[in-house]
Amino acid sequence: MQIKIDTKEKFNVLTPLNDDFTDNIAYELNEKVEEILRSGNKNIIIDLKNVLTTGSEKLNTLAEMHSKVYAQNASMVICNIQPEIKRQLTHADLWDNLNITPTESEAWDMVQMEEMEREMFAEDEE
Repeated sequence: MQIKIDTKEKFNVLTPLNDDFTDNIAYELNEKVEEILRSGNKNIIIDLKNVLTTGSEKLNTLAEMHSKVYAQNASMVICNIQPEIKRQLTHADLWDNLNITPTESEAWDMVQMEEMEREMFAEDEE
Protein backbone atom coordinates (compact mmCIF):
# COMPACT_ATOMS: atom_id res chain seq x y z
CA MET A 1 0.00 0.00 0.00
CA GLN A 2 1.35 3.40 -1.03
CA ILE A 3 -1.25 5.41 0.90
CA LYS A 4 -1.58 5.76 4.66
CA ILE A 5 -5.18 5.94 5.88
CA ASP A 6 -6.02 7.55 9.21
CA THR A 7 -9.72 7.21 10.11
CA LYS A 8 -11.20 9.84 12.40
CA GLU A 9 -14.78 10.25 13.63
CA LYS A 10 -15.89 12.70 10.92
CA PHE A 11 -13.30 12.19 8.18
CA ASN A 12 -10.48 10.09 6.74
CA VAL A 13 -6.96 11.38 6.12
CA LEU A 14 -5.30 9.84 3.06
CA THR A 15 -1.54 10.42 2.82
CA PRO A 16 0.43 9.22 -0.21
CA LEU A 17 3.74 7.90 1.10
CA ASN A 18 5.87 8.34 -2.03
CA ASP A 19 7.48 11.59 -3.14
CA ASP A 20 6.20 11.15 -6.72
CA PHE A 21 2.44 11.19 -7.36
CA THR A 22 2.47 8.42 -9.98
CA ASP A 23 -0.36 6.86 -12.01
CA ASN A 24 -0.44 3.98 -9.53
CA ILE A 25 -0.80 6.29 -6.54
CA ALA A 26 -3.47 8.37 -8.32
CA TYR A 27 -5.38 5.16 -9.11
CA GLU A 28 -5.03 3.83 -5.55
CA LEU A 29 -6.08 7.19 -4.09
CA ASN A 30 -9.15 7.28 -6.34
CA GLU A 31 -10.05 3.72 -5.29
CA LYS A 32 -9.77 4.67 -1.60
CA VAL A 33 -11.94 7.75 -2.14
CA GLU A 34 -14.62 5.63 -3.83
CA GLU A 35 -14.43 3.10 -0.99
CA ILE A 36 -14.84 5.87 1.60
CA LEU A 37 -17.79 7.36 -0.28
CA ARG A 38 -19.54 3.99 -0.08
CA SER A 39 -19.00 3.96 3.69
CA GLY A 40 -20.72 6.18 6.23
CA ASN A 41 -17.66 8.34 6.95
CA LYS A 42 -17.48 10.27 3.68
CA ASN A 43 -15.37 13.37 4.39
CA ILE A 44 -11.81 13.20 3.10
CA ILE A 45 -8.55 15.04 3.70
CA ILE A 46 -5.72 14.35 1.29
CA ASP A 47 -2.36 15.18 2.86
CA LEU A 48 0.28 15.75 0.18
CA LYS A 49 3.16 16.47 2.58
CA ASN A 50 5.30 13.72 1.04
CA VAL A 51 4.54 14.48 -2.62
CA LEU A 52 7.25 16.51 -4.34
CA THR A 53 6.64 15.76 -8.03
CA THR A 54 3.89 14.72 -10.41
CA GLY A 55 2.54 15.27 -13.89
CA SER A 56 -0.31 17.70 -14.54
CA GLU A 57 -2.57 14.93 -15.88
CA LYS A 58 -2.45 13.23 -12.47
CA LEU A 59 -3.46 16.47 -10.79
CA ASN A 60 -6.70 16.32 -12.77
CA THR A 61 -7.44 13.16 -10.77
CA LEU A 62 -7.58 15.34 -7.64
CA ALA A 63 -10.11 17.65 -9.31
CA GLU A 64 -12.23 14.67 -10.41
CA MET A 65 -12.16 13.22 -6.88
CA HIS A 66 -13.08 16.63 -5.46
CA SER A 67 -16.16 16.83 -7.70
CA LYS A 68 -17.14 13.25 -6.91
CA VAL A 69 -16.94 13.83 -3.15
CA TYR A 70 -19.01 17.03 -3.24
CA ALA A 71 -21.60 15.33 -5.48
CA GLN A 72 -22.08 12.92 -2.55
CA ASN A 73 -22.73 15.84 -0.15
CA ALA A 74 -19.38 15.35 1.57
CA SER A 75 -16.16 17.37 1.91
CA MET A 76 -12.67 16.99 0.52
CA VAL A 77 -9.71 19.16 1.50
CA ILE A 78 -6.12 18.91 0.30
CA CYS A 79 -3.36 20.03 2.65
CA ASN A 80 0.41 20.34 3.04
CA ILE A 81 1.03 21.00 -0.64
CA GLN A 82 4.68 21.37 -1.58
CA PRO A 83 5.82 24.35 -3.73
CA GLU A 84 6.27 22.40 -6.98
CA ILE A 85 2.82 20.81 -6.67
CA LYS A 86 1.31 24.24 -5.93
CA ARG A 87 3.00 25.62 -9.04
CA GLN A 88 1.59 22.79 -11.16
CA LEU A 89 -1.91 23.17 -9.70
CA THR A 90 -1.81 26.90 -10.41
CA HIS A 91 -0.50 26.36 -13.94
CA ALA A 92 -3.28 23.80 -14.60
CA ASP A 93 -5.92 26.28 -13.31
CA LEU A 94 -6.89 23.86 -10.53
CA TRP A 95 -5.65 25.81 -7.49
CA ASP A 96 -8.78 27.95 -7.13
CA ASN A 97 -11.16 25.03 -7.77
CA LEU A 98 -9.98 22.83 -4.90
CA ASN A 99 -10.30 23.23 -1.14
CA ILE A 100 -6.69 23.64 -0.04
CA THR A 101 -5.26 24.44 3.38
CA PRO A 102 -1.66 24.92 4.51
CA THR A 103 -1.90 22.36 7.35
CA GLU A 104 -3.80 19.23 8.29
CA SER A 105 -5.34 20.87 11.36
CA GLU A 106 -6.77 23.64 9.15
CA ALA A 107 -8.14 20.95 6.85
CA TRP A 108 -9.85 19.35 9.87
CA ASP A 109 -11.41 22.72 10.69
CA MET A 110 -12.67 23.19 7.13
CA VAL A 111 -14.24 19.72 7.03
CA GLN A 112 -15.94 20.30 10.38
CA MET A 113 -17.23 23.73 9.30
CA GLU A 114 -18.69 22.30 6.10
CA GLU A 115 -20.24 19.46 8.09
CA MET A 116 -21.91 21.98 10.43
CA GLU A 117 -23.17 23.98 7.43
CA ARG A 118 -24.74 20.85 5.92
CA GLU A 119 -26.41 20.03 9.24
CA MET A 120 -27.77 23.58 9.57
CA PHE A 121 -29.12 23.61 6.02
CA ALA A 122 -30.71 20.20 6.58
CA GLU A 123 -32.48 21.56 9.68
CA ASP A 124 -33.68 24.62 7.73
CA GLU A 125 -35.21 22.39 5.05
CA GLU A 126 -37.25 20.42 7.59
